Amino acid sequence: MELYLTAFVVLVMVLVVIHQTILFHVERRRMVKENQDLLNRLMSRDFTAYAAGSVAMSPPVTRKTLSD
Repeated sequence: MELYLTAFVVLVMVLVVIHQTILFHVERRRMVKENQDLLNRLMSRDFTAYAAGSVAMSPPVTRKTLSD
């Protein structure tokens, strides 16, 4: 019985570590994107230059037609 309890506790701890790791990477990705946006705003001369640069940096939009 004690072996099962120990295995259960270890399994729960491993799942908690995996969950925390996933949350850390999601939050870090969001922060990197936000920091990049803030740095782009600081480096642009004014809002129109920032808006033009953000449009140029965004991926092109693919449009689907009826033949696709």
